[in-house]
Amino acid sequence: MTKKVLILVPVFHSLADLGSVGEHVEQQRAAAGGIDAVRAQEAKVEQLWDGIEQALMSVIRFTGVPMEQVRIYQDGLPVCDQERKIVDEVAAKGSRNYQLVARLTDQGAQLTGTESATLLQQELALQQAQMADQGEPAAETRATTSRLLQERDAFIARRIQETLQTGELGVLFIGLSHDVPSHLGNEVHVRPLFQVPAAVSVSSRQ
Repeated sequence: MTKKVLILVPVFHSLADLGSVGEHVEQQRAAAGGIDAVRAQEAKVEQLWDGIEQALMSVIRFTGVPMEQVRIYQDGLPVCDQERKIVDEVAAKGSRNYQLVARLTDQGAQLTGTESATLLQQELALQQAQMADQGEPAAETRATTSRLLQERDAFIARRIQETLQTGELGVLFIGLSHDVPSHLGNEVHVRPLFQVPAAVSVSSRQ
């Protein structure tokens, strides 16, 4: 491979992915549809990840790129010196996303810190404030959420441009509300793992 290629892998969040916010989301789902609804949603996410894992491994094999030249980027994983520790901790809680990242890394793929810790902390604080408020988010809060998302996407794009080397295959695990490609230059060739049906995108978005 003589160019930079980035595979976009859609992230469907399970409760294990959501950290301290997960308990609040679980309570909301249970209040709306009961515990059976919570279990049904988690089962659906499991099925989606079965398909994602199979498709991604097929793509990597098809490219012929050695696993040592596969570089992993992960939505929500800060640039720090504890990336693998974070992945292992979240994987141990049952996250299919992070379990797949851990397996790829075990097979030789390069795990790369992806996000700004500062922006992630700001977003978490905003989410916690919204949960405490319990009401409909104000226009100012919605604007701040949108701004933070765009800043996160711009940071992720810069991180990819700085670290993805020619000849490597980049794999970005990214939530459906993000738009990282719009911040990337032409030197990175972006390829979606597969096109996500609109109905699935809406019902599974976090």
